Amino acid sequence: MYFLYFVYFLLSLATASFDIWLGETLFFVFPIVLLYIYNIEKNENRIFFYVLLYTIFYFVARFSLNFLGIIFFILFLLIHFILNHMKFSLIKAIIFAGVISFYLSFITSSYSSFIVDLILVTALYFINMRVVFYERKES
Repeated sequence: MYFLYFVYFLLSLATASFDIWLGETLFFVFPIVLLYIYNIEKNENRIFFYVLLYTIFYFVARFSLNFLGIIFFILFLLIHFILNHMKFSLIKAIIFAGVISFYLSFITSSYSSFIVDLILVTALYFINMRVVFYERKES
């Protein structure tokens, strides 16, 4: 049980590091990784733990954890509670990853990474997200 918290700690550190260094240049990894974790993990505490750690790591290193980090975490909570009961679909994946990616692109003023994130989420949905999530529900 505690091993998964350690894995999410390392994963949040890795995704925050990538997003700090290359997020505004290429694309943000966090919305894509969060989409997988959100649909695979059934324990909400681990999801909130991962998002909270990412918020701390990313916004401390980038913006010194000011009001932008609080807004980011509240935005995630709103999306979580609005989309929590929807069945997983392309629309849910695009809304979920798109809102978070748009916020990250907005605060870094790099809208090209938002477009690349949406293209990646759409491609990954048709390549492997449907298979991973629907096979997991059937077994």
